[in-house]
Amino acid sequence: MARIITGALPAAPNGHLTDLRAGHGPRAILAMHSADCVGCRDYVRGIANDPDLSAWGGHLTIIVRDSLDAATKIYEQLHGCAQVLTDPGHSVAIADGSLAVTDEWGEVYFETTVDAEHQLPPPPEVVNWVRFIAIQCPECVGVEGDWRFLSEGDG
Repeated sequence: MARIITGALPAAPNGHLTDLRAGHGPRAILAMHSADCVGCRDYVRGIANDPDLSAWGGHLTIIVRDSLDAATKIYEQLHGCAQVLTDPGHSVAIADGSLAVTDEWGEVYFETTVDAEHQLPPPPEVVNWVRFIAIQCPECVGVEGDWRFLSEGDG
């Protein structure tokens, strides 16, 4: 069974609940160690500034395990070019320091966690995953079921 990332979290700067599965297109989700993690912040800036991410309909979502105020500071530093959500209670099932790339329904296609040197895939690799998901045909890769068969005798 495929891993799905779901949940509704408060979004910076206003605190409105935002569903991780709401929206269109693929999503790169980074769960920061904390709002003060320099390595995570540098990585976020690199992806947020990559124009190819949005060119393929992709979205960047940052999950901060701190307060809404801390998430808002990151949102402002990124000039609003990424969605920043706060999850101090760790209610969304993604490890701190992890990056996941999901489709618009939250199905994870790629997931990794930082290594000892705080390395994550370079932004072009993340964009490649976003592009891969963007060009998928939902009818071809969706859940198997009886709806796939066109006539009674095909099952």
